[in-house]
Amino acid sequence: MWLAVCACAQADEGVLLRSEKGLRSHLCGALRIQLTGTAEVYCESEQGVESLAQRIASTAKRVRERGARLGLLLEADESPGRVRMYIVSTLSDRAVIAIESIEDRPEPDVDRSLALKVLDAYQVVTAARVVLPSSQLAIAATLARPAPTIRAWLTFLDAGGGVSVGSRKRTFAAFALGMTRLLPASRLELGAGARLASRDREQSRAGQVSVFERGGVLTARLLLRRGRFELGGAMDGLLSVFSAEGVARDGSRGERRLLVPSFALALDVRYRLFANAFLRAAPALELSLLQQRWAIDGSTLIDQGLARVSLPLSLVVALPLSRRGDELQP
Repeated sequence: MWLAVCACAQADEGVLLRSEKGLRSHLCGALRIQLTGTAEVYCESEQGVESLAQRIASTAKRVRERGARLGLLLEADESPGRVRMYIVSTLSDRAVIAIESIEDRPEPDVDRSLALKVLDAYQVVTAARVVLPSSQLAIAATLARPAPTIRAWLTFLDAGGGVSVGSRKRTFAAFALGMTRLLPASRLELGAGARLASRDREQSRAGQVSVFERGGVLTARLLLRRGRFELGGAMDGLLSVFSAEGVARDGSRGERRLLVPSFALALDVRYRLFANAFLRAAPALELSLLQQRWAIDGSTLIDQGLARVSLPLSLVVALPLSRRGDELQP
């Protein structure tokens, strides 16, 4: 049993790339691929020779004229074989949001990596109103201080299903809803949800037992972000209701419900499909706090044990909590 999620994004305001002719000529195409469905990408060459401060101010002005949300400014680094990218807002005197310096290699992975960094910045600026100190322009000109740290809150929806294996094997569907704290290189999630497992049946000479499981889940997750991949761990607390129905050999029937707390430790691995949508695999070890044996007339038909391994696969979609959020911290 599986749950499906459709994430449909629309272009919003856009990103403007300005660079000297011949500098990272494939970055424009990489940006358009990574920001598909999220933002329009405009690319243009710079004209004339200006100082860095003038180029940043000019880029901010062009971003405003285009009605875009972010500007990107490329320049050759002082170190041979490197290039710098400035992520620029619309404010001329408080323009620079981040600075990236990379090797100027021809490999397409370089352009994809830069495009993903731009996507992250765009998502955060969408979720927060940018407030930067007036000294930020000097940071860009001198590179004397590090780029600001970007933080924002988002909501997330996680839906999917999988199989749990222990003394018995069952399939299940699950979903969770919560909040994400997005940091430059990591992600923290707190949420709550529900899980619904398939019915477990067993029959013997003593009779037949059918057990149905459903319950709630609290989850905390911490991941490190690197390009399209995220890797971390999760801790879940579960409170499940087991409903059992039994039919004895003589035809008599009985029912019982049992409330069972448990917890799980999971490895959380994600791959970015597009924008804020991720494919998530989270193999987990679940430990129950109560032994579950279901018997008829003293004959045990189902023994579910205390430990099991769950193998879920799900789709995670994260969206801005609001257009007002945390400030960008220098």
